[in-house]
Amino acid sequence: MNDYWYNHPVSSKEFKTGLKGADLFQLRSLLGVFRKRQLEGQKVTAKINAIKKEKERRKKVGSL
Repeated sequence: MNDYWYNHPVSSKEFKTGLKGADLFQLRSLLGVFRKRQLEGQKVTAKINAIKKEKERRKKVGSL
């Protein structure tokens, strides 16, 4: 089984380092995947919020 960073808990080191190293395109794609999982009843709100925060952080850093 592949153990991707986005399958780890939000508080884990793997998730945090993967989130920082992911491309913006991957973050956008993951938002769609996690929203679909949320509609299916999975609890992924924390991951969605973490990805949104990272996108906003990159937007602010990019505008400097």
